[in-house]
This record gives sequence, structure tokens and C-alpha cells, in this order.
Amino acid sequence: MAGARPGARDIRFGFTVGRRQARRAVLRVMVKRVLRESARNGAASLCQLARGCRIDVVLRLRSPLPDPSKMGLPRLKRSLRQEADSLLEQLGRHLAAGGTTARWGGLR
Repeated sequence: MAGARPGARDIRFGFTVGRRQARRAVLRVMVKRVLRESARNGAASLCQLARGCRIDVVLRLRSPLPDPSKMGLPRLKRSLRQEADSLLEQLGRHLAAGGTTARWGGLR
């Protein structure tokens, strides 16, 4: 692929946000955008830790979003980003410790 980063094929990200967790399509798209940004920033370090293995990472919104009118959209985005960054850091520590990537669950 022209313009692809080296090692970009070692790690793939998927994002899923269900209607039950975010009723409005605008919010689902916003959540995916925030998750994509976090994944883009963490991909380089995860590629180095993958050591040539292919990794598929799926980030899924598990609990319903709070009402943005009560929490505020900037605060909601910040919270989502911190949680996604935390999960990717956890995965990085797991890979650095030599752990397997098969069925790693992360936070519950």
C-alpha cells in the first residue's frame, strides 16, 4: 500500500458501539471517532511490542453513555479518551510481559 506506515499491518483495530449504549447516531459516531484517535496514537508502541505478530484489537462500548446534556460533551469525550488510552496501555504492558494476545479481556 502506498504511504502505509511500516508495521501498520501488524495491528488492526475495530470499534463497535451499539444502539443500546448510545441511542443517537451522532453520539455513536463521536465515540468511534474518539476511540479511533486513541488507537491511532497507541498503534506505534503496540506494533513494536507485537514483535511481528498480528494483533486484532476490538474496542467496544459496554455501558450506556451518560446524557451529554448533563455531563457535557467535552467532559464525555475526555472520559472516553482516558478509558481507551488506559485499555491500550494495559494491553501494551501485557504484551511487554510476554503475554499472549489470545482472548485477552482487559477491564470488566
